[in-house]
Amino acid sequence: MRFDWKARFSNPSFYIQLTLAVSTPVLAYMGITVQSINSWKFLLDIIKEALSNPYILILTVISVFNAVVDPTTSGFCDKSKIQKEKLSETEKTQLTNGADQDSEQ
Repeated sequence: MRFDWKARFSNPSFYIQLTLAVSTPVLAYMGITVQSINSWKFLLDIIKEALSNPYILILTVISVFNAVVDPTTSGFCDKSKIQKEKLSETEKTQLTNGADQDSEQ
């Protein structure tokens, strides 16, 4: 699997997606709201409990996977592969058009 990490990390919405992908399963499973996290000790306890619970870890990994994979492409690859293919098609078209113009002259 090839991901365009540079494009993802340059996009602020990716950080929001990743934060929600990690926090939502943990908070939902434990029945905690963001407002109830009122101390660092409580937050660390939540993190410790989440890391010790395999079910929460699996949910979090699935959630992060869903946030990372680009749903606009087939499979798990990024658009760069598709863009390269389109670029190749464009180059072929330009070469064909250029050859047609040369033959007309």
